[in-house]
Amino acid sequence: MEIEEKLGHVTCRLCGKQFGLITPQHLKRFHKVTMEQYKMKYPDQQLWGKAFTATAKYKESELFNNPIEIDKIPKVGEIRIPKDLEDFQKKEDKAVEKMKTMPFGKSGIYDVLRKYFGYIETNYFIEKIDLSGHLAYRVITDFYAPSGKIIIDFPNSYWHNYEPSSEVLKRDTIPSEGYKVIRILSKNPTTSEVEDELLKHEKVGTI
Repeated sequence: MEIEEKLGHVTCRLCGKQFGLITPQHLKRFHKVTMEQYKMKYPDQQLWGKAFTATAKYKESELFNNPIEIDKIPKVGEIRIPKDLEDFQKKEDKAVEKMKTMPFGKSGIYDVLRKYFGYIETNYFIEKIDLSGHLAYRVITDFYAPSGKIIIDFPNSYWHNYEPSSEVLKRDTIPSEGYKVIRILSKNPTTSEVEDELLKHEKVGTI
């Protein structure tokens, strides 16, 4: 999916964050995948943006060929972590804390979904406001992946967020508005079952 990147950046498909260059270090640290796995999953993904391309041209410039100018290159200690990475790490820390309060069995599934989709919300409300400013509908989910508008629900699990009107809306209304609903029907879902279900949906193009 082509996105209007800020300042010529590219977007990581797993977390929705934008960078000048998507690096193996980012993929390994935040998503536990290799560059090869990422390329297989997103073969059409551009790994660097115009900003990085422009910077790369300076390799042929005087700065990189003149020893006198070499001190102008920032040292490791002078390089600051970009704010988007700092924000992402804060979300990761919050996710770890959130897992500690989840019902038995749910935290493992949450962790699997985070590794698969990147950023994941849990117990999340999807709301639509009409043109008059009134609430058109409100849907509660078990898990929600904002980057792909994907709802992952476990209707037979004891920790499922059951609400009658939400169930009807998820079945009849919001799929027509671009949301995808994945239902995993196991009463006691395991991480391997979740991974198998996600793989099935990926093969048929649901996700």
